[in-house]
Amino acid sequence: MKLPPTPINEQARINAARASGLLDTPPEPAFDDLARLAAHVLGMPIALISIVDEERQFLKSHVGLDVTETPRDVSFCAHAINEPESCLVVEDATRDERFFDNPLVTGEPEIRFYAGASLLDRHGHALGTLCVIDREPRVLAPEQIESLQTISRQVADQIELRRVNRQLRDAIERSIDAERDLQASELQFDRLVASVPDHIILMLDPNGCIMNWSPAMERVYGYEPFEVIGKHISILHPVENGDVAKAALDVAAEYGVYRNTGRRARRDGSTFWAEVSIAAIRDHDGVLIGFAKVASDVTARVSQNRELKAQRDRFEAVMEASANAICECAADGQIILANRAARDIMGLEHVEGIAYNAPQLQHERIDGSPLPDEEMPFVIVKTTGKSVRDFVHVIRRPDGSRVILSINGDPIFSPDGAFHSAVFSFSDITASHILNQQLEHAKDVAESANLAKSRFLANMSHEIRTPLGAMLGFTDLITASADDPQIVRKYAAVVRKNGDHLLSVISDIIDISKIESGKVDVDLSNVDPINIVRDVVELFQTPARQKRIRLKLAHQEGLPDSISTDPTRFRQILTNLASNAVKFTPEGGSVEFRVSATTAEPQRLVVECIDNGIGIDPSQVGKLFEPFTQVDDSSARRHGGAGLGLNISRRLARLLGGDLTVTTAVSSGSKFTLTLPIPRTVPTAQTRARDINTPKSARSPQTHSGHPAHADSSTRPTTAASKVKTQSAAPAEADLRSVAHLNVMIVDDTEDNRLLLSAILTRHGIKTSEATNGREALDRLLSPNSDAQQPDLVLLDMQMPELDGYDTARQLRQHGFDKPIIAITANAMAEDRRRCIEAGCTDYAAKPVQIQPLIALIQQHASAASAGRMAA
Repeated sequence: MKLPPTPINEQARINAARASGLLDTPPEPAFDDLARLAAHVLGMPIALISIVDEERQFLKSHVGLDVTETPRDVSFCAHAINEPESCLVVEDATRDERFFDNPLVTGEPEIRFYAGASLLDRHGHALGTLCVIDREPRVLAPEQIESLQTISRQVADQIELRRVNRQLRDAIERSIDAERDLQASELQFDRLVASVPDHIILMLDPNGCIMNWSPAMERVYGYEPFEVIGKHISILHPVENGDVAKAALDVAAEYGVYRNTGRRARRDGSTFWAEVSIAAIRDHDGVLIGFAKVASDVTARVSQNRELKAQRDRFEAVMEASANAICECAADGQIILANRAARDIMGLEHVEGIAYNAPQLQHERIDGSPLPDEEMPFVIVKTTGKSVRDFVHVIRRPDGSRVILSINGDPIFSPDGAFHSAVFSFSDITASHILNQQLEHAKDVAESANLAKSRFLANMSHEIRTPLGAMLGFTDLITASADDPQIVRKYAAVVRKNGDHLLSVISDIIDISKIESGKVDVDLSNVDPINIVRDVVELFQTPARQKRIRLKLAHQEGLPDSISTDPTRFRQILTNLASNAVKFTPEGGSVEFRVSATTAEPQRLVVECIDNGIGIDPSQVGKLFEPFTQVDDSSARRHGGAGLGLNISRRLARLLGGDLTVTTAVSSGSKFTLTLPIPRTVPTAQTRARDINTPKSARSPQTHSGHPAHADSSTRPTTAASKVKTQSAAPAEADLRSVAHLNVMIVDDTEDNRLLLSAILTRHGIKTSEATNGREALDRLLSPNSDAQQPDLVLLDMQMPELDGYDTARQLRQHGFDKPIIAITANAMAEDRRRCIEAGCTDYAAKPVQIQPLIALIQQHASAASAGRMAA
């Protein structure tokens, strides 16, 4: 069995079937007669008139069959309504695939033949069918099918007639009810007019003359009825406004109604404010037959409105002048009131009488994410009926700018308790919020800096106390082992090594302090970059071999013979890179320096220091170049150090016009890249040795400090690298013997320093005298009555009480003292040397003093002074 398909206009068809009024109604003779006629004409035992709804077919008439409905799924009529313009004819249901297993075929009423014509309403909807059924197969002639369709149209007409009759009866009943209601309404109207005390109701003829009025007329206007009946309505207007009455009637006649609030006149000549409505009355043909006028005394209301307007004007003036931003939002979210301060903050233009729609202002959280509707202040006030206080959020104004607001809001309720609106006061806290953020950021930065410095100081305490503890301990051991020269030398070497380390830490602290205060100058000169890199590599060969680390140098052909830079600072950067590379590379590893030059302008020298050491987590690389910060600042870290070397090196590189960068990964080693500018005028060499073991005779000439001969190394502070090389470059024994005849005055306020210097000089055969401060030195050196032998040279401490070294040197030179003066100071920067020279010193030596360089310096200047005197 195939289920019947659903018509394409099914819902409209079902609505029409329901509107027919036939569903679930008892049989009616008119429909039964048409069903019997169809059965008779076609010679069928069964004839049905069915109405099909959603679930069933209802049988309005059922001739030859004792049922009133069947399920729609098994009904033949449900198939027939899909062919509304033709008949559905089933000659033998047992041979039709749609019906052969239908329960109405296999069981009662054992349908074999079926013919059905649709019942169409006036809109063409198939309400159901007129059908004939037989229990035997049949065949219909065309004229029989036409007869069935003709009768079906009669059934449809009967349904339509039934609908029209029903509507007619309903209309008649409504008309009777309306007439009855009209009569009751007129009676009620008359009673209402008579009972209204505050409204005057007048009936006027087409010319505007008064025909009758309500009793309130006498109380309000003061007229007796006989005084105004038949008079024109203008009698109720002041003399100067008499024409207003005629104009009002003309408007009512043309437009149907006239409304106005204006002044009216009483009988005694006084006036009052009246609210008036005049309506034109016309008959069924549209002819004007009169007017109805309703008036009421609204003098009190007009006076109240004027006072309210005055109050509102004062309120709006105060609101506009207020510096506080205030607005009111209606229940639908529209901004119905906003003073000047609020409009300025929200970026709204003032338009009289026009509300502002709040959604045009985008609401956001502080972080810029959209503010959900349920979190908006207006929604909170409206939904909860409660106030909001100090609500902070962001609005994005129509021009796209963001404003941070602090909002207070309160609900306003109608007399019946319903939510009416919400009033808000708010202020622009954008500037204060930004300031607070800046303060918070500054606080975080300060706390971070303090934490970093605390860690740094803890590290410095370790770095300083560790070698200092060793120095003090081994000094005690030296004292206790004075009878064993070999042990004394061994312990003295330990003291010396820890002293060098302590000096390196202090030098780094001084360097970073000078750099951060902006007091570091660079001293540019032309230097051979390959020689400086080679010297640094050679310097670290010994510590590299001790860890079985392969340390090598490679460079490309055609590099410049010289570059303009500060050789001391260049060497300091390279020394730090080499020291770190050797320190952090495990035994058996390798460290390589590669030197090259870029070809693009501006051309730069590139020095790469590449190791296969422990490497660094990329997330920690940022700490490498931060002052007072170490990648590993824990107490259990494996490698010591102040943690300032790389920060100093990068800053020095940038002072020299270049930069220092790093690429690294854990367990994969690191590559530090130093770049320095190369001036266009610097010539380039055609060839250059690759092997770092090239004999020194093949390189640029060197001074005793390891610097190129053409670089003035004496004007630069001593670095850890240059100190080592300086110590190894001792003068020849013949040179040392040449200073044995000298007499040197030591001027220092510290007894230990005088003792140290005196011991050093005496050990080399130099005679010494001492002064404890600058004042004593002046007295002894400038006194004409002094019997003491005048010194050949003065070692002058620069920081002393009473009279410091700078003023001492100046006064000595001012009084004609022409012997060499060598400044001895712990201030070890290039600018400190210049200050000493400017004060009158001949040269400069940094504390702690190095024995051999000091003796060489004394010999150099004593010899120069002697040669000068001989020439004179």
